[in-house]
Amino acid sequence: MIGFLRGKVAARDLERAWIDVHGVGYDVTMSLNGLALLPDDGSEVFVWIHTHVREDSLTLFGFVEELERNIFRHLISVSGIGPKLAIGILGSMDAARFVQNVAAGEVRSLQAIPGIGKKTAERILLDLRDKMAKIAPVPSSPTSRPPSRNERLHADLRSALLNLGYRNQHVDKALEMLEDNAETDFQKLLREALKLLA
Repeated sequence: MIGFLRGKVAARDLERAWIDVHGVGYDVTMSLNGLALLPDDGSEVFVWIHTHVREDSLTLFGFVEELERNIFRHLISVSGIGPKLAIGILGSMDAARFVQNVAAGEVRSLQAIPGIGKKTAERILLDLRDKMAKIAPVPSSPTSRPPSRNERLHADLRSALLNLGYRNQHVDKALEMLEDNAETDFQKLLREALKLLA
């Protein structure tokens, strides 16, 4: 099994990256958050890998952060959650926030993720809450106001677009055009922003 890849980012799209390791191109499926953390094409990168083997296929799932890979592995251990849904969950919510929300029993935040209904959200909490509580960071001071969902979404979009190589002024303009967009799904908003920047 492949545990990690060290090479250069050859190319990427909204679902995967191609990592060039000594002339061999590995097709690596990644979350949108993971793709946004990759350096520029042609740059050196270290990517943690989960190798998913089925009778008819072998798929590499890649993660810039080891925490994200660990969460992915926990997620696919939950009944009813396969690798595709797990990578979608991590594309809609970054690893640290997922840990915090599950540890705090935030079922509504999980239900807001595309493909996650109430039963699946409750199953995730039942199976993973204790595990996530062990690795959850210390909560911030109660006197400080936590960012709203829209503020977090805006910050996540800005970070993702900057990491994809777009300039500050172009990113700010695209986000300004999306301010009145009622969509709350990170992946859909990122696609809209990329269309505006194209």
